[in-house]
Amino acid sequence: TLANENMFKVNQKYKEAVKLEGKGNVYAAIQANFPDLINKDGKLSEEEYKNEAVKRAASKELKNYRNGEEYKTVARKTEYLNYVPSEDNPNRILIVYSDSPLPNANRSQKIRSVLYTDKTGKMVPARDRDEKLDRSTMRRAEMIDENAIKRDAGKVYNMLNKGFINSPIYEEVMIIPSARQGVSGDTEINPIYTTSVNPAGMSKDATTEATSFLNQVDMLNRNGLSYGVLLGDAENKDDYLTKNSLAVDALDLLTEQFGLYITNPKKYKGVTPSFNIEYSTDYGSIDDLTKSKAAIKIKPNSVWLNSYQKGGESFETGVFKKGQINQILEDGVTLIFDQQNDINVRQGLKQYYSPLMSEIELSPNNFVSKQHPGNDSVPTAELKISKSASELYYATYRFNVYNEKTSQYDQSQFFTKEIRGDGRALDRGIQKMNEGFERVRIENKQRKAIDQKLNGQK
Repeated sequence: TLANENMFKVNQKYKEAVKLEGKGNVYAAIQANFPDLINKDGKLSEEEYKNEAVKRAASKELKNYRNGEEYKTVARKTEYLNYVPSEDNPNRILIVYSDSPLPNANRSQKIRSVLYTDKTGKMVPARDRDEKLDRSTMRRAEMIDENAIKRDAGKVYNMLNKGFINSPIYEEVMIIPSARQGVSGDTEINPIYTTSVNPAGMSKDATTEATSFLNQVDMLNRNGLSYGVLLGDAENKDDYLTKNSLAVDALDLLTEQFGLYITNPKKYKGVTPSFNIEYSTDYGSIDDLTKSKAAIKIKPNSVWLNSYQKGGESFETGVFKKGQINQILEDGVTLIFDQQNDINVRQGLKQYYSPLMSEIELSPNNFVSKQHPGNDSVPTAELKISKSASELYYATYRFNVYNEKTSQYDQSQFFTKEIRGDGRALDRGIQKMNEGFERVRIENKQRKAIDQKLNGQK
């Protein structure tokens, strides 16, 4: 779409500006050939971005942005160690390795075997290396480290997103209404407001944001409301209520010391507790369509945080180990809570844009079709969403349910759900339906597994 093309052009300008500056982690990531945040088809989701990074690393097009090295790790193979009774003596147990559990085994244990290789390139498990490989050229085999790539790609994705939004070039996006409203499936970029806070001399904006942050923490605790505290960002919706102990300790220390400083700065002893605040009005993990949370990420000043190192200059105030401090500084501490409990003034001023609502309204007949993925080639559910009137939508759907008797999928009748409200209500309604579809998909997978176990592969 035109919106996607314009977003792509603006992003290219941002990249050129970063290259011209020639420093920082974003520049290093671009030089290491990490993917673009936005291509000609629109903005990549974080999952799409990670997968693209893995592809580039596999073809040796991408390097570690920190040290310029390839992402490599020891090659391993998933296999099974089976305890199989001997045919001539059932009391004698044989150890047999296989790619899948053996049906005649008393017990099968899933293992990850280290692989070795030689000049031929052939790879074998470590137990077979002396027998099957050339000893003079034998060595441990290597493979790309997908976990490390995806972990770094997630960090780069967030860096690019924040850098793009906070760049003056991002103002050009504001003149592209279709891109902001999600026309034809374009992804909305949720704003992140960044403020530097130094209690020794704060601007009006810093004072407002710091006060809002302290009041937010106090309000959540005082009212016994649920919230999460993480290092870094939420990877899925289960993280929303997680309280990471290191993140909680860092947050408690910062709020305590900041409060002590502003109460009586002249009597405060130690390094001034300064930090950056990144506030998000719409926050959510990749699997959360509605983005119904708000979040405040705190990035403490490194000098202040290092003053609390165990074994450092001050043994009395030692709180964290050096590795913990580095982790806090790199990932930041994120406070996640419901938007309805958000007291920041920006929450009340923001507008909400629904990509799905825009897609429906721009379709020829105010009608779109969707599918929820299945375990096989058969989708778990088919969904048709139509707009009947202003703020009135109908979602018609049917399931495909696995039948153990026939080993086939049975199609349910059509059901219709009425959804009333604006774009936010529409997104939330469809999100709840998708959660129901996902439960059906998991149940189908379980039914098929039981069927195959009882009746054999089909």
